[in-house]
Amino acid sequence: MRCMTESEMYEVDRKSAEDYLLPTTVLMENAGRALADGLKSKLSKEMRICVVTGPGNNGGDGYVLARTLLNEGYAVEVLETVTEAEMSTDEQLYRQIYLKYQGTLTKVDDVDVAAYLVDKDIIVDALFGIGLTGRVRAPFDQWIETINQSGKCVISLDVPSGVSSVAADDLLAIRANHTFIIEAPKPSLFIEATRPFYGEVTVVSIGLPKKELLQSSLTVWQQEDVKQTLQKREPFSHKGNYVHLLVIGGSAFMPGSVKLTSTGAYRTGAGLVTVMTSEEALPMLANGLNEVMYQPLEPEALTDEALAKYDVIACGMGLSETAAGRALLSRVLETKKPLVIDASGLNLLSEDLSRLERRQALTVLTPHPKEMARLSGLSVAAIKRQPFRVVADFAKAHQVYLVLKGAMTLSASPSGEININTTGNSGLSKGGSGDLLTGMVASRVLSDDTPLAGISNAVFLHGLAADLAVSDRHSSYDLTATEVSDYLGRSFQAVLRKNIQASINIK
Repeated sequence: MRCMTESEMYEVDRKSAEDYLLPTTVLMENAGRALADGLKSKLSKEMRICVVTGPGNNGGDGYVLARTLLNEGYAVEVLETVTEAEMSTDEQLYRQIYLKYQGTLTKVDDVDVAAYLVDKDIIVDALFGIGLTGRVRAPFDQWIETINQSGKCVISLDVPSGVSSVAADDLLAIRANHTFIIEAPKPSLFIEATRPFYGEVTVVSIGLPKKELLQSSLTVWQQEDVKQTLQKREPFSHKGNYVHLLVIGGSAFMPGSVKLTSTGAYRTGAGLVTVMTSEEALPMLANGLNEVMYQPLEPEALTDEALAKYDVIACGMGLSETAAGRALLSRVLETKKPLVIDASGLNLLSEDLSRLERRQALTVLTPHPKEMARLSGLSVAAIKRQPFRVVADFAKAHQVYLVLKGAMTLSASPSGEININTTGNSGLSKGGSGDLLTGMVASRVLSDDTPLAGISNAVFLHGLAADLAVSDRHSSYDLTATEVSDYLGRSFQAVLRKNIQASINIK
């Protein structure tokens, strides 16, 4: 499933009209009827429905929806917030058609909005669509506040009115119980500040050309994507057919980090895993990981000749942020091996990003927002407001694959493609979860159809394992990274054998 920015959606609309000769009135009719069909699952003929219309296409969709429901015997009326002169030509047309069907229309200036909504059961928000920029102005802000305080079931069309692509700190928007999205989710569905305004979500099709919708650089990564891109394990294969991962990191005070990374790699399909760590950490690791090979962290172990047998290097987990750690990271960055950097490795890397430009091999960075702030020089708040732009800009500028971890993890390629993850829960907000994911990413990055697909598959399976754990015997409170790793087998089984439900259920 694609995710479309506002500008991309406008371009599809333009091409639909100019290149495919689809009249804008046809698209508005399709939209209103599709939205009405979706909404009917939540309605009964006894309910009183109020459609609140604003300017532009969203208001026009609202008039079509109201007429469609009215024609099928539902108790519908329209609360109009703009004059006819302020409407688009298409909206004016569908307003007139609604009135020809003898629809009830009330002007907002003629009523006390709070009192008017008292006897309504459903409020349909058709005020603003994706065209809104900036904060909602008066008097719309007052009407939105009144709708939010009404206690009624609120349904939004495409996006909750007031939500835009840039999340403001003091955002005022409709808090919908359910949003029916037209054709493709918008980025605001996956941004921390704006996601709560959507409520449940359902995507409806209105007949826009699929070829054009597929041009978006944003993809909502789902079960079918994993199944289609996951490398098949051949019956006559052996360990040498799969990734040999070198894990560099750990210390006497943080030996568990590389243990989790190694476990994540093996449980996600790696053929061999070697851990290179401090001598103090080796005894603590050897007792817990029987499958892993070990090597003390010595300078001679990092020569090109010594590293030749490894396919991928994962570095930074539990690494000491000292002069020795800096020297180690610099040496690893000089290698021509695919490299995944996490944790302390990211902090050390942020001191001199120019080293990325000198890299001649695939590089994956896996920061959480605070680590991303160090790498980018932006504040955590700025990153959370516009994560799509930040991730794409950084990945393109430094020609790296970037995994910005969070409730909706974003994985970006050096060309700016972004895959959006929808699995996982707050049980992953624990130490060790990132270390586990690093091993999984390192295991899959060279194994699947493309590096971005492999990274996205690892992120999806990681989140799904947490979801399965919480649905089985754990809660988001007690879940640990080790327990997440125990559910990775079931995560693979769920993806390959059955239909699953993601944390953000996009119907």
